[in-house]
Amino acid sequence: MRGYTKDFDPSRAHLHVLSDLRDGKSTIILLSDLKALFFVRDFAGDPIRLDDKFFSQTPNGDRIEVTFLDNEVMLGSTQSYGDEGRGFFLQPTDPRSNNLSVFVTAAGVQNMRFLSPERQHTERPQSRRGLNRKAGSRRAHAPFGRR
Repeated sequence: MRGYTKDFDPSRAHLHVLSDLRDGKSTIILLSDLKALFFVRDFAGDPIRLDDKFFSQTPNGDRIEVTFLDNEVMLGSTQSYGDEGRGFFLQPTDPRSNNLSVFVTAAGVQNMRFLSPERQHTERPQSRRGLNRKAGSRRAHAPFGRR
């Protein structure tokens, strides 16, 4: 799913997605139905480009590896991971990625592990299941979409 949002709040169970800003019609999407919200630079991205899978800069927060229910693996860092809640924000390892930030939903995660030296022993398998839809937003009226 691709679109725009102006009301995403991680503490709320849903958000509104507009596929076209001109018509103003929105669809209510439950966070529990999403794999993640991808806050993207643009809808098109670069399908040929491969993101770096290493930390070229010292990350803010804990280094983590997330395995989604569809077996996609994403590396990044987080300052907002918690065992409870609807999800957490992840900053991708590659600063040139089309993904500016990712809100990983609890429903879309198969496994999450810390890569930071002080927390490497911690692994968090996720038992909650959700649909594997993707969506993303950069800011109010920002595009959702694939990376």
